[in-house]
Amino acid sequence: MSTEFKTALLRLKESLAVESDKDVAEFLGMTASAFFERKRRHAFPEDKLRAAAQKHPELRLDVDRTLGQPATASDLATRIKSVMATLGLKQKALSQQLGVPLDRVKSLTSGRASKLTPDELATLTDRMRVNPLFLISGTTPVTQEQAYQPHATDLSEELSDIAAQALRLERGLRETSLAVQLNEIATELRRTNERLDRIEATVAAIARSLG
Repeated sequence: MSTEFKTALLRLKESLAVESDKDVAEFLGMTASAFFERKRRHAFPEDKLRAAAQKHPELRLDVDRTLGQPATASDLATRIKSVMATLGLKQKALSQQLGVPLDRVKSLTSGRASKLTPDELATLTDRMRVNPLFLISGTTPVTQEQAYQPHATDLSEELSDIAAQALRLERGLRETSLAVQLNEIATELRRTNERLDRIEATVAAIARSLG
C-alpha cells in the first residue's frame, strides 16, 4: 500500500470513526473485494469518496483534505516542529533524515511550504515512525510508539480493577463454600432427626407389646 493511499485511508477512518477497511468499503458503496483490489493497485477510489461525501452531507467530509496534505501550510509547520521537538532534532538533523536541503526544512517549519512530498511523507511515517494521524490532525500522539503504547494511568486503573474483581471472586467463593458447608450440616441434622424419630417409634412399639 502506497503512503498516499495509507494516509488517505487513515484520514477517512478518522473522519468516519471506524477502524476496518470493510467499514470504509461499505461507506464508499464498494464490496470488500473491490476495495482490496483498489488498495492492491494503490488507487484510492476518489470518485467513490466524492459521491459518498455528497450523499452524506451531514458528515461534512473534507474530501480534499482526506486526499491531500494538512489543511494549511501553518498546520504543517506546527506539526513538523512538534515532530522535531519530540524526536530531539534540529533543522539540520531533520534535513539529513529526510535527505533534503536545509532550506527545504526551513520552508516546512516556517509555513512557506504547504505540503510534504511523497518521499518526505514516506520517510517520516515509515523510517522515522511518525504517527500518520498526527500529520493529519495534529491531535494524536506524535510517534507510532506513543500512539500504541498504553498509558501508565490507564494500565494502573486496569490492574486495580482486576485486583478488585479477584477479591470479589475470592470472597464469593468463600461465601459459597460456607453456604455449602452449612447446607450439608443442615441435611445431616435432618437425617439424624429422622433416625431418632424412627428409633423413638420403635421403642414405643416395643413398650406397647410388652404391656
